[in-house]
Amino acid sequence: EASFSRAFKRVMGVAPSHLRHIGAGEEPS
Repeated sequence: EASFSRAFKRVMGVAPSHLRHIGAGEEPS
């Protein structure tokens, strides 16, 4: 699970901002 979390964060790091909002648990405005 920890390795998955790191991989997910790595993907979020290169994802478009609207996907990062989803990863952060935030709704786009």
